[in-house]
Amino acid sequence: MIVYIVATLLSCGLAWAGSRQERKWLWFVAAAIPLTLVSAIRWDVGTDFYWTYFPAFRAMECLNLGGTDELVNEIMGPLFERLKGGPIDSIPKLYENYIHVLGNQEWGFRQLMEFMSWSGLGFRGIVVVTSLIVGACVFTAIYRQSRSPVLAIYLYVMTSNYFLGLNIVRQYVAIGFVLVAVEFIVRRRLWPFLACIAAGMLFHKTVVLLVPCYLLGRRAIPPWLGFALVAATLGHSSLVEPMALWLMPKVGLVHYCRYFGPDSDWAKDGFEWFFFAINMSFMIFGAWYWKRAKERSPYFTIWYGMTVIGTVALAFSGSLPLMKRINFYFAAPQFLLLPEILLAESRVGLRRILTVLVVIGFALETFVAVCVYNKNEVLPYGISCRPDHAPPRVRFASSPFGWRLAK
Repeated sequence: MIVYIVATLLSCGLAWAGSRQERKWLWFVAAAIPLTLVSAIRWDVGTDFYWTYFPAFRAMECLNLGGTDELVNEIMGPLFERLKGGPIDSIPKLYENYIHVLGNQEWGFRQLMEFMSWSGLGFRGIVVVTSLIVGACVFTAIYRQSRSPVLAIYLYVMTSNYFLGLNIVRQYVAIGFVLVAVEFIVRRRLWPFLACIAAGMLFHKTVVLLVPCYLLGRRAIPPWLGFALVAATLGHSSLVEPMALWLMPKVGLVHYCRYFGPDSDWAKDGFEWFFFAINMSFMIFGAWYWKRAKERSPYFTIWYGMTVIGTVALAFSGSLPLMKRINFYFAAPQFLLLPEILLAESRVGLRRILTVLVVIGFALETFVAVCVYNKNEVLPYGISCRPDHAPPRVRFASSPFGWRLAK
């Protein structure tokens, strides 16, 4: 945990120093380096790192080399002891499982994997590139949108957004583009906004659900309407499951139908009370300062409206599995929203007290979530790769955007 604490303090310190300089953007670039570097040099950090992305990368290399039994045993064999369980009771079944996972990954991420295999940089290159994209997007959003950048950086880590980015890599790259896209909602520039969404879809196609957020730039969702929408959704949430099962195959999301049903591991959590309570807290806190906050920041109503939509999504979580994953998109700007709410408090003494309470409260929450329960499995932090898990150095026979590799 020490590495995360040091990186956070360095990023916050550089942002604070930059706020007193003329070339603030240069200091913000420096402020982005500590947290981005910690993400870029990590290894086997984050639940999906070893359970999804790395074995899918190895399966891709095996497939492109021909996928013979000998290659399957050589490339996938070192992963079997750690990943076996349930129907995965042999190395060939492990390979088949991750070929299926590979087939459901978006074109942009797949091409990134192919290029890194061709270049010889391996999976390490994927970790570096995705970390750079996320870091650039997040710190660009903070620099251009936040009036309290130091607190925003602190909350980016302490709201677990940073740790989430170490886990759900593809989706958090898409979230990074969403954070940048908010600026174009405020400026009412449709095409740059859609370009950000399109870039995000190269890594996670569910980001297309953010397209309606562009309307928030023209019509804000006031608190009373937000609470009414959440209440109405809770009352009718049971009707949406059969509609979703009918619609998803028709829009190219048939892969997600397996998440439904009583035997699904993804549906076992039921209603997401924890995330729902967090969103409701932001809605209530934001409603209290609504009038003053929206006058001081053009971004406030956008972030607040996204929180409302995310809460509506969570209201469906009792009947639709993985709605917390949808909420991640809409809840991501909360580390920008909360500092703006605090700035809306005109009484300086009370604002300082509330800020201290927020800093301490989220520090305690992070201690419990990360240090006690190891949420997102970001501990212990590691930066090395054991030799028996190193990806094979293979090269494409021709183009880095092809599918055939030279044996």
